[in-house]
Amino acid sequence: MNSENLIKQLSESKRVDPGGYKKEFGDKTPEEIAAIEKRKSDYNKSIRNLKPAGEQYFPISLNAVKKKFKNIFEREYCTELIINDVNRPILDLISRYFAKDISFNKTPLTANIPNLNKGLLITGKYGCGKTAMMNTFHLLGKELMPNNFIWFVATSTLELVDEFESAGNVSKEHFFKKYNNVRKIYFDDFGTEEHASNYGKKNLMKDILEKRYLNKKKTYLTTNLSLLEIKEKYGPRVFDRLQEQFNILEFPGESFRK
Repeated sequence: MNSENLIKQLSESKRVDPGGYKKEFGDKTPEEIAAIEKRKSDYNKSIRNLKPAGEQYFPISLNAVKKKFKNIFEREYCTELIINDVNRPILDLISRYFAKDISFNKTPLTANIPNLNKGLLITGKYGCGKTAMMNTFHLLGKELMPNNFIWFVATSTLELVDEFESAGNVSKEHFFKKYNNVRKIYFDDFGTEEHASNYGKKNLMKDILEKRYLNKKKTYLTTNLSLLEIKEKYGPRVFDRLQEQFNILEFPGESFRK
């Protein structure tokens, strides 16, 4: 399936607009009115089901997300955002994810069953642009606060290990509370970190991913590793939960920075 067909398939799954149901019923029959009310009820139920427990947000349109992404990217990286047939489907899809557009749940681009309630695991070659993309979405969410809940904490797995190794015994309890319980967090360079060596070897990311899975907290990861390499590094227990915890995507091609 080529890029144009993928984009067309996504665009054909547009979110229902409940605003259209607020028009006057006019001379519609009772049966037609009942059908409209049922569609309204079904829509509201579908939106409620998309929200993780306890999460509230103000919607932002897909077009607004794309426009703001482009503006922030070009401002931060001082270069034009290059979108082509290779990277357009993935950029469109991630924009749908952060806009909470339910068409995301019908995409064929994920390696597993897509779901807006899951986090993101984005694989790709070094320098393809996945980190720049996620950093831009991080800034986008920050600028929209407090009127939207796209924003997430951002760090790298290397910084994570450094922070743990410099922490004292008392600080370690705070360290795990922070990373195990923060509502949304993005870890860059997943898989490049070494085992922490403060008071014995420790696979921090393995422990944190397991805790965040149990705590039902949303996590975003970018990595240069393949799925097989992730399994070898973190073990079958973590690997088996990846499909349930993440939307697994491959970022294709070369960098979209010039």
